[in-house]
Parts: sequence; structure tokens; C-alpha cells
Amino acid sequence: MAAIALAAIHASAAGAAVLPTGRPVAPAGRISPLQAYPTGVAARPDGKTVLAIAGPVVQPPPPHDDIVVPGVLGDDERWGALEGAAAFVRPSPAESFGIVLLEAWTKAKPVLVNGLCTVTAGHARRSGGGLAYRDYADFEAALEILLGEPQTAATLGAKGQAYAGGLTWGSVMDRYQSFLERVAGGWATC
Repeated sequence: MAAIALAAIHASAAGAAVLPTGRPVAPAGRISPLQAYPTGVAARPDGKTVLAIAGPVVQPPPPHDDIVVPGVLGDDERWGALEGAAAFVRPSPAESFGIVLLEAWTKAKPVLVNGLCTVTAGHARRSGGGLAYRDYADFEAALEILLGEPQTAATLGAKGQAYAGGLTWGSVMDRYQSFLERVAGGWATC
């Protein structure tokens, strides 16, 4: 199944594939953009967009010709899927940052994250490497930008790549040390 999904990603017109990972489950009372995706993809004039959902799938999307669900991918398959994708989607409102965002940015891929997850939305905003959505209309508009404006998508991907490159062990430890010093300093003034 993974080989079929990778073939679908690479066969879609020059990077018109989007690759979500994680658990595409809608929060209570909401419709997941990935479940509503067939409506949006059917409306796309190019008819070449492929959605490949990788990772554990708790709630599969409705069947559609342009949706492939390979499930969990091995490392080589995941890197190949990222290479062939136009964008990476992080649909979960509950999962935190995750190494998958760094992996997407390493490949200079723009990300589309759930705006209800403040952590991933914050990283997308600070990095300039992606867009956030809060509902299906946002998701569809962002997808239209990422797939319809290749220069914008490339700029977002390049900014994400620069951001990921700056997240070294030393820089992260420096940020923690600075944070702890500010906390300790605040307690000293109480």
C-alpha cells in the first residue's frame, strides 16, 4: 500500500500532493478538513491533487479517487513522500510540535497546521514556514495558496527550512537557560 501511495504522490502533477500525518480525527462537534477534503478537491480545476494520509489513521476519510491512505510509513518511504509532496499538513488540534514539522521543513516544504493547536500554529507563524487554518474554509483557502501559488509555497518552504536549520541542540538549550534565568530572577524579586 505504501508503494502505491508513493507512486500516487509522484504521479500527481509536479507536486500537487499534500501529505498529512498524525491522527486525522475531528474534535468533538467539528468536521475534520481531511474528511471534508473530497468536496474541496472535486472543486479544484486541475483535478490533479492527491491527498496521501500517512501515519496511524484512527478515523479514515471517505473513499475518494484522489485520497490514498498508506498508513504508517518507514523512514525511507516517509522521506520519499515528503520529497514528492507540495505541502505537509499537520491536522491534529491536540498533537504538539512534532519532529515531522522539522522533517517537512528540512525538505523545504511549506506546512499547513491546525490553528487550534497553538504550539504548531505558533511555530508556523514564527518561522514564516507555513499557514494555519481554523475551519474548512481556512483549510481550503490555504491549500489553494500552497498549490496555486508555487512561488509563495517555495518562499514558505525556504523560511521553514531556515527556521529548522536554526533549531540546534545548543540554541534550544540556550533558550531553556534564558527562560530558567528569567523565572529564577522573577522569584528573587517576590
